[in-house]
Amino acid sequence: MSVTKSFIALALAISVGILAVIAATLYLDRRAATSPEVASSVVAPPPPPPIPTKDVVVFARPLKQGMSITEADIKVEAVPLHALPPNHVVNPEDLIGRRVSVGMAEDTPVVLDNLIPREQDVELAGLLIDGMRAYSLNVSDAGEVSGFVLPGNRVDVLLSGTTEAGAAFSRMVVQDVKVLAVARDRFVQDRTVPRPAGLMTLEVTPSQAEMLDMARSVGTLSLALRAQSDRSTAVTLGVRQEELHESKQVVEVIRGAVRSFE
Repeated sequence: MSVTKSFIALALAISVGILAVIAATLYLDRRAATSPEVASSVVAPPPPPPIPTKDVVVFARPLKQGMSITEADIKVEAVPLHALPPNHVVNPEDLIGRRVSVGMAEDTPVVLDNLIPREQDVELAGLLIDGMRAYSLNVSDAGEVSGFVLPGNRVDVLLSGTTEAGAAFSRMVVQDVKVLAVARDRFVQDRTVPRPAGLMTLEVTPSQAEMLDMARSVGTLSLALRAQSDRSTAVTLGVRQEELHESKQVVEVIRGAVRSFE
C-alpha cells in the first residue's frame, strides 16, 4: 500500500512540474511578444532615405518685371535636387543690383535665364541721357510691327483696354521714345527678319515711366514704329469702340497755343 501511495505522489509531482514548465514557457513567450523593443522592431517600418537637397537662392517675395534685386528680395533655402532648374544661383551676393527680365513669384529659385545680363545693364546706363530713365515692358505682337522694332528705333506706345463701363478703347500714351534694347539683344545680326515680340527697354522721362507703369496695369501695350527722321508729336484723342461703327466728323479747335480735335 505504501508503494502505491509513493507512486501516485511521484506521478503527481511530475505532472505538476510539467504544468509549471508549460505555464512558465507560455508566460515568457507572451511577455516577449508584447515587449516594446520587440514590438517596435517588428511593426515599425524602416525610415525612408533622406531626400538630397542643395542650398540655392530663391525669391523672398514677388518681383515685377524689370525690378532690381535687393538683399530683402532673396533668401537661401534647401531645395530638392530633382526640383532644381538649370542655371540656378547659390551665392546671393552675386544677385544684388541685378534686374529680372520677367515677373517672378515668391519661393521661386533664381536662375540666370530670368535676369537681364550685367553687360546690358552697364551699356544701357552708359547710353542714358541725364534725366532720362530706362524702362522695360512687355508688348503685344499684334500686327507684327513689334517684331521689326530694333535698338535705336523710335516708337509710340499705344494702350488698348476697357473702361469701367466695359467699353473698349485705344489711345496713344507715349510718343517718340527711343528703343534701347529688344529682349536681351542690343545688337541684331539680320535686321530684315522679324523677331518675336517681348521685353522692350525704352528711354523715357520720369513722367513717361509713370504713365507706362500705370498703363500696363490697365490693358495691353503695343508699339507703332516711327520714321527715324520724324520727331513730331501728334495730337490725338484716342478711339472708342463705338466710333468704329459710326461716321464722325472731327473738327480742329485752336484755343491760343492749344490745339485739340472735337
